[in-house]
Amino acid sequence: MDLLILMMAAFFALSLVGMRAVWLWSEYDRELARAESASRDLARMTEEYIDRVFEASDLIALEVVRYVRQKGGVEQIRHRLEPHRYLADLARRIIGLQIFVVDRNGVPALLTTQFPAPSGDFTDRAWLKDHLAGADRHIGEALIGRFSGEILFTYSRAIRDSEGSLDGIAQISMRPTFFEQVPLTSDLGAGVQLMVWNLDGGVIARTGMAPQEIGRNYRDHSAFWSLLAGRSGTFRVQSPFDGGERIFSFRRHASWPVIVSASVPVSSALIPFRESLHQSVWQVALLLCGLAALTAVSLRMSRREAILREELAVSNDTLVRSGRQLEGQVEERTRELGVANDRMREEERRFRGIFNSMFQYITLLRPDGTVLEINRAALDFGGLSQADVIGMPFWETPWWRPDADAVDKLRQAITRAAGGEFVRYEAEITGVDDRRVLIDFSLKGVADEHGRTVLLVAEGRDISDLKAAQAKLHEAQKLELLGQLTGGVAHDFNNLLMVILSNLDLLRKRLPDDDRLRQFADSAIQAAERGTTLTQRLLAFARRQDLRPEVVDLRDLVGGMRDLVERSVGVGIRTVFDLPDGLPNVRVDANQLELALLNLVLNAKDAMREGGVLTISLRHQAADRDDSSQPRAGFVCLTVADNGCGMDDRTSRSCIEPFFTTKEPGKGSGLGLSMVHGLAVQSGGWLRILTQIGMGTRISIGLPAAGTVMPIKPLLSDAREEASAPPSCRVLLVEDDVLVGMGAEAVLQDMGHSVTLAHDGNHALEILDSAGPFDLIITDYAMPGMTGLDLIETLRSRYPDLPIVLASGYADLPNGAIPAGVARLCKPYRPPDLVAVLADLLGPGGPSNVIRFQRDPRAQ
Repeated sequence: MDLLILMMAAFFALSLVGMRAVWLWSEYDRELARAESASRDLARMTEEYIDRVFEASDLIALEVVRYVRQKGGVEQIRHRLEPHRYLADLARRIIGLQIFVVDRNGVPALLTTQFPAPSGDFTDRAWLKDHLAGADRHIGEALIGRFSGEILFTYSRAIRDSEGSLDGIAQISMRPTFFEQVPLTSDLGAGVQLMVWNLDGGVIARTGMAPQEIGRNYRDHSAFWSLLAGRSGTFRVQSPFDGGERIFSFRRHASWPVIVSASVPVSSALIPFRESLHQSVWQVALLLCGLAALTAVSLRMSRREAILREELAVSNDTLVRSGRQLEGQVEERTRELGVANDRMREEERRFRGIFNSMFQYITLLRPDGTVLEINRAALDFGGLSQADVIGMPFWETPWWRPDADAVDKLRQAITRAAGGEFVRYEAEITGVDDRRVLIDFSLKGVADEHGRTVLLVAEGRDISDLKAAQAKLHEAQKLELLGQLTGGVAHDFNNLLMVILSNLDLLRKRLPDDDRLRQFADSAIQAAERGTTLTQRLLAFARRQDLRPEVVDLRDLVGGMRDLVERSVGVGIRTVFDLPDGLPNVRVDANQLELALLNLVLNAKDAMREGGVLTISLRHQAADRDDSSQPRAGFVCLTVADNGCGMDDRTSRSCIEPFFTTKEPGKGSGLGLSMVHGLAVQSGGWLRILTQIGMGTRISIGLPAAGTVMPIKPLLSDAREEASAPPSCRVLLVEDDVLVGMGAEAVLQDMGHSVTLAHDGNHALEILDSAGPFDLIITDYAMPGMTGLDLIETLRSRYPDLPIVLASGYADLPNGAIPAGVARLCKPYRPPDLVAVLADLLGPGGPSNVIRFQRDPRAQ
């Protein structure tokens, strides 16, 4: 009897320890799987980050190469202030970025963080050697900046002259801030590392990288060979950096020759497991102590068995009564089991209700892949019933036919999942009516108490809309970045055009009476004015052009252009105007709208080379009551339709992008439709394009209705040409751009005025305090430190009656920010613009709120 008690005690002790060990083993696997999943997410996030960094760096590097070549080469920009300011302004658009230009000999020419660029020799740098060997671009390993002393990673492009020879290198340097900040937010504890490798085993950037590790190569380490094993994956290996065992997840970038990886120390991943192990040891120890005490009591009771036998006769009556009590307990237990069975059936109904109400496609499989259960969402997607798929191999169900590659991949995934591996990938499945969708598909095994896989759970989530939304977001971000860059370039180009036009106007007045010389000067002025038109189109695409919105009757405006349109399209094309009465007026810049309409007409003409019908129509589109973003009066739609060749899908998606054109080189700038789109959006409207190959194109501009009926206002006349120059006066000119200031100063002096030049707002206040008074102040808006509006606010408090002119290159001023009595002058301005503004401010009428624009390019 004692032996039986000891055997039973040992059995219970071993069962307890075994079950706890199985649970701990499962906990160990779960923590490692969680760490692997988190490392894959970090690797994917690092891949997306490095993709955006290299795309932005490539775009900026290409702009630097273009700019240097435009200036005549590296030697033409060496230690010059204007290129330094331009590249520094370009570098400030991305935090932590600096631009570095060297010549072919490795001698610095420009550095955005220092001016002039310090001397140095970079012939020992790998990126210079790579470009000298013929490479056009180079992604550099981590290095210590020779001037900043910081750890950086670089991207560079070769600058070549017109003959294709290497003229220099444009390098983009970035701090690895991202690789230090992201691991701090991870829930995996200390030691998370993000890395970017090149394909030769060099480290481009890494979390926690020390200066003494710069230049090391890990091509012979087993971890790097594992990174080269495929496009992506997860593995465990001893770290080449700290020697500890780590979980590595990696992704090889599809567009750039780099591999990104994220690693987690196994010791950090198993912290929750060690805590569970500690708790389990104490729990098992306490239970074993209790079992030992119970065993001792049982042994003691067995020794008293003989004594109890003597008392057996006395206990018979007690046993009979206990039997009756036991029968009652059995009956009670039977009733409890019935209630438990009912509860189990209710729980099964709940499970099936939840199982069938889930949006994901869920299937339960045997380890060999046979379908056991499938939820309603998956059946509805395929237009099937359970009888159609239950008992079939999963890869033979209709969702995976007829794609043989998808079937093979699924069979391999089932084999891996049956072996205990968690499998996840993206796949395409076929639904009812042959509808194809992209799903996030996963397979996970369910193990019994012995660790054997007894069930597979297959789950799919429809991510088609998510992928489409991500693609649209990526395109929108690219267009936004391009718009910002375009607006900045156009703004700076306006300043250059102003210097050119000012000096050409002064030069033309001083030329001798020689028709040939005057013809040369006029040609240069016309070319500069064409550049002004180009900058206006660039600003229109960037939605930064300076508009003069006014209430316009579109019917009168379009009807007044009938003759111009018919002359523009020429013979062979019939024009139809559909201009109904009673349309509401719109609020828009009439001059810009005329240019937009003319652009659309010329595009339609080019699309109808064999002749056709051009239709220009107006329609009133009432506002949708459920759309609170539209004005109550709705929109007036101006539509230009042709029956020409039409556009394919790729062309229709790209036609509003700047510099995109289907015309031959030299016959189109690619800015026409982008300017029209920018005008519509900046005016609060929209642009829609309907086109089909062989069926023609229909382009509609929707402009918000003004709500009230008012006659069209006349366009700005050239009255500035007739304005009489005011008498000579003292002018304080505030301009931070040295060349622009010198040009404007020369023009004003040529007009007979006395000019004092200030390079910023604080300098202007000092001059006013020491050399005042002045008759007039002309100030730029965009200046470092104190802007033009800040200066005007200070001047109004000190000199309330002083006439002021605010000059600006584009519409970067806040709405309603210009105080009353301040005139507005748009860059680039010409001597007639200055005469008109000075006449308005200093003439008999006194100060007024005036905005002066350059002439309509068609009138020049």
